[in-house]
Amino acid sequence: MNAAGTGLTVEAASHSYGSVPVLRDVSLSVPLGTIHSLLGPSGSGKTTLLRLIAGLETLTAGRILISGQELAAPGRHVPPERRPMGFVFQDYALFPHLSVRENVLFGMPKMKTAPRRERLDHLLRSVGMLEFAHAMPHTLSGGQQQRVALARALAREPVVMLLDEPFSGLDARLRSEIRQLTLKVLRSERVATLLVTHDPQEALLASDVISVISNGCIEQTGTPHELYFCPKTLHVAEVFGQANRFEGTVKSGRIATPWGPVEAPACDEGQRMTVLFRPESLLLNPQPSNGSTPGRVRSTCLRGETCDIEVTLPSGETVVAAAPSYAGWSPDMTAHVSVVRQSAILLPT
Repeated sequence: MNAAGTGLTVEAASHSYGSVPVLRDVSLSVPLGTIHSLLGPSGSGKTTLLRLIAGLETLTAGRILISGQELAAPGRHVPPERRPMGFVFQDYALFPHLSVRENVLFGMPKMKTAPRRERLDHLLRSVGMLEFAHAMPHTLSGGQQQRVALARALAREPVVMLLDEPFSGLDARLRSEIRQLTLKVLRSERVATLLVTHDPQEALLASDVISVISNGCIEQTGTPHELYFCPKTLHVAEVFGQANRFEGTVKSGRIATPWGPVEAPACDEGQRMTVLFRPESLLLNPQPSNGSTPGRVRSTCLRGETCDIEVTLPSGETVVAAAPSYAGWSPDMTAHVSVVRQSAILLPT
C-alpha cells in the first residue's frame, strides 16, 4: 500500500510518565476506510496511546505517521491543531452556547461560503441532524449530541479519526444504533478510524481489525475472527468470553479430551497444552450420538436468542454450552455433549 493509503501508522511507540513505563514498543497500522479497535482494561495504556496520536502527549520513543508523514518522534512533535485528525470524546464536548450548525462550522476549515454551506449540509444530513441545525446542545438527546460531535470532527476533513469510548454513555439499544451510523459514515468518508474500547463485544461487532493491549504492550492484533477463534494467549482467549478449558499432554501428536483426542501436529511430544472449546462449539442432544459424553444439566442462563447451559460431566468437570433458547433445557435433565469438529483452540500451558 502506498503512503497516501496507509492512514495511521504507529511504529514501536514507547512512553513513560517519569520512571513509570506505560507503553512499550507498540505498533499498529490503520488503512483508510477501516475501523481498528484498541481493546483493553483501564490502565492498559490505550488512552495514553490515543493522547500520543492526538499530540496531547510527547512521544518518548518510536514514530507516529499519518499518510506517511511523520508527526511524532523523539525530538519531533507536531501540535494537535496541525494534525489531520478528528477526535470524538465520551462526553461529546459540544460548545453549549453554540447551535448544532455553529458547532459543526467551528471545526470546518475556511473556504468560500457556498462550498462551506454545502459541506455543512452534507455532514448534518449524513448523521441525520440536518433538521436540528439551529437547535442548542442542551435540547438534544445523548444520541443526537453524539451525532453532532461526529459531524464536527468530520468537518476538519480528517485523515484519521480517534474515538475514545464514544458510545459507553448511551443505553444498549441506542448504543447499537449510533455505533452503526457512526461507523457507516466513517467508512463512507474513507477515514482511518481508531476506536478505543474496553468492551470486547463492541470490538467484535465494530472492527475490521482489533489490537488487544495489556500492561502497555500489544498482545495480539488480528481480525475479529482470528482473535476469537485463534487466540495466541490464554488472556486473549478469555478476553472475548467464556471458554471450556482442559489440560493435557501431547502423546503421539494428540491430546486427550472428554470427546476423544484432539490433533496437535505442531506440538512437541510430551508438551503440556491447554485445550479450549468455546460454548458454541459444544452441542447438546437429549439422545446419545457418536462421540458424545453424557452429563447432567446443572443450571441455565437465558441470554435472549441463546441460553448458557452448565453441564456436569461424569468426570466431575463442568462445561458451558451455548444452546438455542427454544431448546428448553432445564436443571437435572440429561444432556449428551459433543463438539463441533476442528473447534478446539490449542495453547501452550
